[in-house]
Amino acid sequence: MSFFIDATQVRILQLLARGHESKAISGMLLMSDTTVKINLRVARGALGAKSTIQAVAIATAKGIISPLED
Repeated sequence: MSFFIDATQVRILQLLARGHESKAISGMLLMSDTTVKINLRVARGALGAKSTIQAVAIATAKGIISPLED
């Protein structure tokens, strides 16, 4: 499977993996909640995930994100 997610999508997935909600992430990244949700939808599609939780799990398993590192 090939996929591409950009740096913003990676950062959003990292923050989700650490337990932050999309509304909090929007404030952290200075973007609207809608923009966060759109980026999540794109990342889910790129990773072939059916849910946000699955996207975080796939990204972690593939080494794209590490929930414990910045």
